[in-house]
Amino acid sequence: MAHIRSRFAGKVVIVTGGGDGIGKGISLLLGEEGAAVVVIDINDDAGHAVVEQIRAADGTASFFHCDIGLESDIIAMVGAVVAACGGVDILVNNAGIHLTKGTLETTLDEWERCIAVDLRGVWLCTKYCAPAMQARGGGAVVNISSVQGVQTQVNFTAYGAAKAGVIGMTRNMALDLAPAIRVNCILPGYIWTPLYDRWLSRQQDPEGTHKAVQELQPLKRIGLPVDVAQACLFLASDESSWITGTTLTIDGGLTARLHN
Repeated sequence: MAHIRSRFAGKVVIVTGGGDGIGKGISLLLGEEGAAVVVIDINDDAGHAVVEQIRAADGTASFFHCDIGLESDIIAMVGAVVAACGGVDILVNNAGIHLTKGTLETTLDEWERCIAVDLRGVWLCTKYCAPAMQARGGGAVVNISSVQGVQTQVNFTAYGAAKAGVIGMTRNMALDLAPAIRVNCILPGYIWTPLYDRWLSRQQDPEGTHKAVQELQPLKRIGLPVDVAQACLFLASDESSWITGTTLTIDGGLTARLHN
């Protein structure tokens, strides 16, 4: 991490799924910018590791365990954060699970778990954080969806439905929570995270697959968590004070192309 700056000084920021991948990148960058970062994750070790990394660079951070698929966990988490930190200013709804199964193969339990975490969890976290944000005069919500919500592939039935739902819900939330709270959405494409590495490891030719994915991108590289984090910081900051209900695609130009 770099030297602590003050762009988000005095702001309490919750990042769900903040212990790994995109969420980790967002948490670290917010820490650099002076926010009091609240890392939320189901993986305690990963969450605590990010907190320690932020603190090691003289930032402020804390960790709370929460399964975003459970309403009771979310209620308890928000209450604990408000009690410990005095309120909430910014919410980054990043937590999610990745399900690659088709229409016929997906079980009801898999469908419901994916929707519970990737869609319902976004609604519930926002629902329970919003009053705390309003009590502090307002704030911002940034929802992390996916390009799978607008253009998709085979075997993404539940995941694609959930991510498309987040895009639509962002617009509704922006209207419902205005003018005090702004709500916007980011659509990442291929981002180089541990999840991407695990996916590559399951391919017959990981190196060849990685090169093929790079070639799909007009910018000829895989995105990094910091690419999404920079966009998140913009949408969470006062620099985007007249932006709400919108989506920002961060995909290296992937979805600009009709076909290869």
